[in-house]
Amino acid sequence: MSPQHRAPGPADPDGDRVRLVERAAESAALREAVRQVAGGGSATVVVHGPPGTGRSALLTEAAELARDARLQVITVRCAPADRERRYGIAGDVVTAVRGAGARSAGEPSGPQPPLALLVDDTQWADPHSQRWAHALTRRPVDRPLLLVLTGHGPVLPTVRAAARYELALRPLSRNGVRTLLIEAYGERSYRPLVPAAVAATGGNPAVLRATLHRCPAPAPAAGELGAVADQVGRDQVRRALAALPAQLIALLRASAVGSGDLSFRQVYEIAEVPSSCERARAELAHTGLLDDPARPRVRDPLMADRILGLMDGAERRELYVRAVRLGRRDGAPAPVLGRLVSHTRLTEAWVPRILHAAGAHARRSGDPGGAVALLERAVDRGATGALRAEVLLELAMAQTYVRPEAADRGFHRVLAEVTEPELSGPRLIAADVLALRGGGRAAACALASAGGRDTVPEAERRTLLGLHGLSAAEQPTAGQAFAPTGPVAPGGARTEPAPPPTDPAQAAAAAWRRCALGTEPHEARRLAAVALTRAAVAAGPLAPGLAAVRVMAVAEDMDAARAGLDLIEAEARRRGVRPAVGLAMLTRAELALRCGDLPRARARLAETVIEVPGAHWHPRELPRLTALGVLVDLESGLVDRAESALAAPLPDGHEYSLGWTELLFARGLLELCTGRTSEATTHLRECGRLLLNAGCTNPAVMPWRSHLALAQAATDPESATRLLADELATARAWGASGTVGAVYLRTALALPGPAAARHLRNAVRVLAGSPARARYAQAKVELAAVLLDDGQPANGRRVLREAMETLRVGGGRPTPRADEVAARYAALARTAQVRLTAAQLRVALFAAEGLPNKAIAQALSISLRAVELHLTNSYRALGISGRADLAAALGLGDGGTPTG
Repeated sequence: MSPQHRAPGPADPDGDRVRLVERAAESAALREAVRQVAGGGSATVVVHGPPGTGRSALLTEAAELARDARLQVITVRCAPADRERRYGIAGDVVTAVRGAGARSAGEPSGPQPPLALLVDDTQWADPHSQRWAHALTRRPVDRPLLLVLTGHGPVLPTVRAAARYELALRPLSRNGVRTLLIEAYGERSYRPLVPAAVAATGGNPAVLRATLHRCPAPAPAAGELGAVADQVGRDQVRRALAALPAQLIALLRASAVGSGDLSFRQVYEIAEVPSSCERARAELAHTGLLDDPARPRVRDPLMADRILGLMDGAERRELYVRAVRLGRRDGAPAPVLGRLVSHTRLTEAWVPRILHAAGAHARRSGDPGGAVALLERAVDRGATGALRAEVLLELAMAQTYVRPEAADRGFHRVLAEVTEPELSGPRLIAADVLALRGGGRAAACALASAGGRDTVPEAERRTLLGLHGLSAAEQPTAGQAFAPTGPVAPGGARTEPAPPPTDPAQAAAAAWRRCALGTEPHEARRLAAVALTRAAVAAGPLAPGLAAVRVMAVAEDMDAARAGLDLIEAEARRRGVRPAVGLAMLTRAELALRCGDLPRARARLAETVIEVPGAHWHPRELPRLTALGVLVDLESGLVDRAESALAAPLPDGHEYSLGWTELLFARGLLELCTGRTSEATTHLRECGRLLLNAGCTNPAVMPWRSHLALAQAATDPESATRLLADELATARAWGASGTVGAVYLRTALALPGPAAARHLRNAVRVLAGSPARARYAQAKVELAAVLLDDGQPANGRRVLREAMETLRVGGGRPTPRADEVAARYAALARTAQVRLTAAQLRVALFAAEGLPNKAIAQALSISLRAVELHLTNSYRALGISGRADLAAALGLGDGGTPTG
């Protein structure tokens, strides 16, 4: 037996492995099989695949290829309709084959032409026909034979021929649908039609081709194409059902209702089919429409919908009611019962509870859209009391990922409608998520209203008012004039009650107010610690803990901030509160950026987006996510990437929040980096106005003043000086070394002359003890540049070397500015060496390596006095004071080799 012809594809588990031909290679496989037979061999092609994947079309192509190759073609189609009368099909095929081989009287003798036998829908053949097909593939024939069999399932014979091809047909991929749309409508028109075509056809090639035939060019609207495809699909299902026996149709309908959640026995009972179970199972398997007859489910969800959609509405609902009754009798899980109940009009007392349990399961399983549908039905079916509170809360949580504005309204609804004193749980969770999602004026009003209600217990009232404080702090008030000079005094701010708050939410709100104003840093940290205790995080809302972590970060207590984030993220994952998980991960990236650890910041940011994709972020929090990505890109020198991130549209129509100010700040910094100082001034001024309106003056939160001063330094130096003085005073009052040092650094960059060196030295001194290692290295680089300009290259080289070492230890790479300053020092070293004579340079190089004068004299065979004269003249030419500065002046590295 010659080798079987196999196309690339996955292997069959048994020893005689079968390779599946990819869709693009199907025609090539058919042509190869026809060539085998035309050349005197034999071949068998078995085409697997469920209905709607193009089996009959492939058989038609095989017949055309066979006729073109002068093969004698016999085609037979099996069908389920009136099957008892078609059991003689095998005999008919045998007669046809024998008749094709007989010779009429007087016909000249000679070899007969090769035979092509093509049998469609083999799964509907009777057992005798199937045995005949098996036998035909195992015994030699008197002439070359091409056998092509199409069908679904294990009833196709496992053929053994000289050449064998097995083709597995599947629905078209999205790319295949796209290709057909391009062929029909061209490159310019296909794009908006792809989603509608995929959704309405499910990749069924027969439906798609018929749809394109009914909708010729020019391209229709997406809705029109979808409607035509839906009608074509319904017509296809109607024709398929018309060819099936009534009992099989009933089983398919029951399988569509069961959707793989019910056993075959349960499907059999729902369908009320009075046949034997095993025969019904075999009949169902023959359709090729099901994934697994053991727990029947229609393979194509679109076809399942259309099978049920062709039923009368009352009849369809009765089918679901029977399924519900059966499921309750047999103890079906709540998700299964909930899905079934949602298709009925049942209103019994147990229905809302089942729908709630199913909706909660769907949300936890990552199906928020399905959860919303189930929970909305639970509300409509009369959920009351504590169950209604749970349903409303679960519904709002599910809407978080599909309809953010509706989710906000849902959380407000919980706060407004759930008034019973014993239902603190749902109210606090709703209040917590509102605060996590950026608050907003409506949220602040809802929290204040709920906290002022007489029916609310005192402990809950304190928590609600604390969350109200956090939400209100996020919202700048509109319409105030911008006042760029002078730090805003804390006068007018509400004083804290005595004794200080102990409720975690109120403590976090009080800590954030002090942090925003830049006052009482020790008290702010103490209050933040109250909100970050393990008990507070485990028992209460998560928003206070996240606010407290930000306070700790602004105060540069990084260890406490990281420990708090560990607690919050673990608790958020345990509760399944994904907004809190995303914000905790985002805050980790912000901590890494504050410490100058850019690789970690980028990694944490990528993990955040993987965990909670951008589409699932609330419009009030999405600017914060975008801004952080831009700032990381700018610190990494990836200006083009930052530009691209800011070019992407963001949701608009939402009130300003602190997240929006962060985006304005990031945009201003990008414009500073690209030299667009006018645009930078506009965005940084607006950022400052919103922050001041929100009562936030602390540069450790956002240092907009010093960056605005950098933008205005050339055009309005007086205003720039005032901004820098104000920010430096406020930074000193807060006392965070990283913030103070960074303000010193930007002051030095904005001011000309000797003041720059003084501020740079202050920046280096203060930043040396801060967690902002990248900023410390930047200050040293700038100080090295100033020392070079001041004629102190030896000191400057030492400072630059320390800056490079700081970057290396921190895992960062030299910035473009550091490379620029290093290049200036290398050029200076080359120039210095040129100023020396050849004899002076030889002596200086030996001395720079540490050799004593006597050893240099011996090595160069000159006198000791000549060595001393050459060194004295070299010091004078290089502008250094002695031997200790020689290596740096010559641009030598640690090994005594030139660095330039």
